[in-house]
Amino acid sequence: MDDRKTLLENRDALRESGSVSVGDHEILAAFDEDGNMIAVGKAWTYLSETGMMLSELLEDGSPREESCGEKQKIEMLYLLPDGMFPEQDNRGFASENNVFPLPLAYSVGQIVCQDHVFTISSTAGNPSICGSYQVIATQLSSAAHSYYTRGLASNVLERYYYEFLPESHQLYLDEEQFKREMKERKKRTCDAKKNEIKKNNIKKVNITEEDFEKNADGMYTMYTCEQKVMLWGVTTMLYAEFYENPAYSEWTLTAYINQLDAHLQWIDTHEKEIEQELLDDNMVELANSWMEGFEVVDEEGEFYYELEDGGHFPCPITEKSFLDSLYIGSLCITGDSPKEASMELFLDTEPPFFADHSIEVFIDADVDIQTSQPNAKYTIQVNGLAG
Repeated sequence: MDDRKTLLENRDALRESGSVSVGDHEILAAFDEDGNMIAVGKAWTYLSETGMMLSELLEDGSPREESCGEKQKIEMLYLLPDGMFPEQDNRGFASENNVFPLPLAYSVGQIVCQDHVFTISSTAGNPSICGSYQVIATQLSSAAHSYYTRGLASNVLERYYYEFLPESHQLYLDEEQFKREMKERKKRTCDAKKNEIKKNNIKKVNITEEDFEKNADGMYTMYTCEQKVMLWGVTTMLYAEFYENPAYSEWTLTAYINQLDAHLQWIDTHEKEIEQELLDDNMVELANSWMEGFEVVDEEGEFYYELEDGGHFPCPITEKSFLDSLYIGSLCITGDSPKEASMELFLDTEPPFFADHSIEVFIDADVDIQTSQPNAKYTIQVNGLAG
């Protein structure tokens, strides 16, 4: 079992070279993406005339007192988890430490690992041994127990490697394929929902006077418009209201539409500033708080919220994932004076973090009417959740 100690002491070197020489033989090793190592070395075993294999050590690591047949060296499979170093290796060797005998005369030529699957090939024409670290450890544990206690027939050991392990490995591959298909399906579902919102073929609407409906409102005349516009790459519903104010003779519907276009352009080009106000108002923390009631699932070490429609979303919500999910659901822009305008944005997320409530944001525009083109100073205020 000295090879085990050598493996632990030379873990870093093995990552680079994949092998290390020990006495009269070479140890081969490979690592998976999690840092777990599988290696092949040699150890003494007893081999009876009937083909029974028996370790020279008991399960507690002590020597076997009686001779149980011819003593010879065979290839051994060592499974060492990531993060285990020589000073931590203070238990007996045995089956608990994942040291397994390989089939007799297997003659390992190479060990490689890709996508968490180890492949051990033979130079003697024997079938390759394939499996993830956990599948190999689990499948060979009972064979190892027999080997370190009462003995194990060599033909039974071959069945573990050539029959039982391939079956378990195929189940592992089928499960991994299922996980990938589910993950891809969830991604396609999420993308489809986003595409319903983000219709990139829709251009900005050119708003004209014909889009407004005239309404009487007491001493004022009000014009209203409901129109789809494109903001932040998303089709958004605009609700615009214009009040004819007798105090401003120059304040016409045409002048208002001119300002309206400038306000929409400002909102579209100042997405980052509006988003920063949301971050400063701790909207990410609030989103995580609202999502606490959802079940969290673990997929290959990554955590996701289980959404009501069966989809998944990364947990916890980060600033990036929050902003990536954000879009303008609708906005209202009211103007009853050429000097100022009030805007109310309703921001939504996909998926809906706030149970279909919208984030309400007020934007006020202080307009400089001395310039030939609308030129305003904008202030942003986050008003919490609405709806």
